[in-house]
Amino acid sequence: MGLIFPSFNLRNSLRAVPSRSVGLTLLIALAIALLACAAETAPPAEVTSKSAWPAAAEVTRKPVPPPVVSPAHDAGAVAAAPSPEPTVDIPATIIYTLTRVAPMPTPTPVPDVPATAAALLRELAPTPTPEPAERSLSDIVRSIDTGLYRINTPDSAGSGFLVSDQGHIVTNAHVVGEHLSVTVRSAAGELSNARVLGKNDRLDLAVVQTKRSHHSQPMTLGNASDIRPGDTVIALGFPLGDQLGQDYTVTEGIVSALRLQDSVERIQTDAAINPGSSGGPLINLAGEVIGVNTSTLVDYVDISFAISIAEVKASLDSLIAGEEVKNRWQTYENDDCQYSLSVYPDWILNEGSELCQVNVERYVGDVLVGTVNVSANELSSDETLGDFAMQWRDALVEQSRHWKSFNLVSFDRVHVSDEGYLFYYSWQETDADCLFTGTAMIVQSNHVPKALVFSAGACHYAPHTVLEEVTEMDLRY
Repeated sequence: MGLIFPSFNLRNSLRAVPSRSVGLTLLIALAIALLACAAETAPPAEVTSKSAWPAAAEVTRKPVPPPVVSPAHDAGAVAAAPSPEPTVDIPATIIYTLTRVAPMPTPTPVPDVPATAAALLRELAPTPTPEPAERSLSDIVRSIDTGLYRINTPDSAGSGFLVSDQGHIVTNAHVVGEHLSVTVRSAAGELSNARVLGKNDRLDLAVVQTKRSHHSQPMTLGNASDIRPGDTVIALGFPLGDQLGQDYTVTEGIVSALRLQDSVERIQTDAAINPGSSGGPLINLAGEVIGVNTSTLVDYVDISFAISIAEVKASLDSLIAGEEVKNRWQTYENDDCQYSLSVYPDWILNEGSELCQVNVERYVGDVLVGTVNVSANELSSDETLGDFAMQWRDALVEQSRHWKSFNLVSFDRVHVSDEGYLFYYSWQETDADCLFTGTAMIVQSNHVPKALVFSAGACHYAPHTVLEEVTEMDLRY
């Protein structure tokens, strides 16, 4: 019939009713059948699964009222009337009204649609990233000026900038000249000595090394491929230090042109580059070094030049390695006692040196300001290096009795490449001579049974580079 009924057996129910009630029972059964047919003709409810039906049907009991008999009727009337059917107590399970409980559908979430298309666009569009505030020139300069240095030599001054954590400073070759050590002063005012590692006169570039201050930070090197005419640039340096003081100077300009002069890439700029600015950095608005200030055309207006950062990057490793400087060393070989001494070109060999002895001297004009002597001394079979060192010390003290002054500061046993002894002392032979500060090192030769004595001294009023030149000399034994 298309409907699902609860468990119910009509045949068994009829058997449970007395025979005298069969007529009424048949009427009730017929009514049930008619109701079923009527339900079949109605459009069935959509049944998706048994789970959509209730666990138990809702039951409505419909009792049949008993017939009413008036007491006014007499017995004959009652007898003439047909016998009424007795009231039957209909079981509650016969008539059912089935109610399908349909599940409530899950509502589909409705997006909160903005009232207007413009509002929708505003909602869906990503939040714009704010443009970084443009830095002022003073902010750019202050962010890098700890890497700026002033460079001084006995006869010149210039600028430079730090490029590594190891204290490497780039400058111009013409700033350091022929000096092998210079004095550097940071923008913060810290003063220190620096050793010239290497230089290239063709490029006009040099690298010096100092002990890096914890206040100093290396500057960032830019890319030559990013340089364009018209770019804003800033030149930093210490021009005219004697007249303008110790503070650095900032000048602004543009990249006027990119030029190749004498096979060297250069940047032409109208930023002012004055004497003393040489060797300083030319930077872009990102604070990156794009050039090394080098020269200006004095007879023309606003035409200055900087060496391109491309040249710096290409030659930096070789300059740090010291190839250019080392090639200028002079080496004296002593075949008799199998040692060699490498000195700088400003030191002159004394031709009167004896066998197994080398003596070189340094002059400023006609004044002797530096002296270095290497000698080899025989050791007896039972003599130790320590015995010889004490004898040499005693002989030096005895010799100094005829000098104006002598002071032995220290005498120490040290470990160099081999065991050795180190002396520090000062002396002045006559009033006409300079007061010298000296050092001596005594070591055992690795090739012959001799004690080698390396002694050196520098005049106290000589350029400070002289003593540093002594320390850079290379003795091989």
